[in-house]
Amino acid sequence: MTLTIAPGARIARVEGAISSEIEGEAVILEIESGQIFHINRLGSHIWRLLDDTPNLEELCGELQRRYDVAAETCRQDVVEFVGLMRERGLLKLT
Repeated sequence: MTLTIAPGARIARVEGAISSEIEGEAVILEIESGQIFHINRLGSHIWRLLDDTPNLEELCGELQRRYDVAAETCRQDVVEFVGLMRERGLLKLT
């Protein structure tokens, strides 16, 4: 099943997820379950952007400015990332 995210929907980290960056990649601890996750540089960039660009439209706009990526490709990749992080209990949509 493909996740659908409205352009203005807020994407937020869950309160129980803490992270640290090591050499450009994030390590995330989900406190309640004790699970540790490692995300690559692009995922780490998205994770950091959630502080200032909390919706899909803003995230994709920022990523397109930084990387040479087509709008639809960017949107698909971000939706996939958000979907995976939601499945793991690290992000929520509001």
